[in-house]
Amino acid sequence: SSQLSPATLALEREEQSRRHVPSVWSNTVSRASA
Repeated sequence: SSQLSPATLALEREEQSRRHVPSVWSNTVSRASA
């Protein structure tokens, strides 16, 4: 997986962390980054 670009890795990590975080926190982060 070392072929993946930093941007792809960041998205992957964000997606994984989002699964482990409460939906309230996810919604807050989504709203803040929107």
